[in-house]
Amino acid sequence: MATAREWGRTALEEVPGVRILTPATGVAGLLTFVIDGRDPQEACAALAARGVVIRWLERPAALRASFGFFCDEVDVQRLSEGVNAVARGDW
Repeated sequence: MATAREWGRTALEEVPGVRILTPATGVAGLLTFVIDGRDPQEACAALAARGVVIRWLERPAALRASFGFFCDEVDVQRLSEGVNAVARGDW
């Protein structure tokens, strides 16, 4: 679980316009982040259309990805590519 979350954190840190809100330390498999200039609910829907299922939060207004034992590098890559597309405005 921690490994997949760490892969996700590393991948999202490289996306321009993404700010990660979850502290770097911790053991939970959740990663909360913001895509600057994008509404979380709309971004969540755009990601779902790309096969990326995450959750949007009302408070804080953000997105949350869940990583568990079932997540692998392919899942993290799909998340990263989807978030990159949304950050660029390529809905």
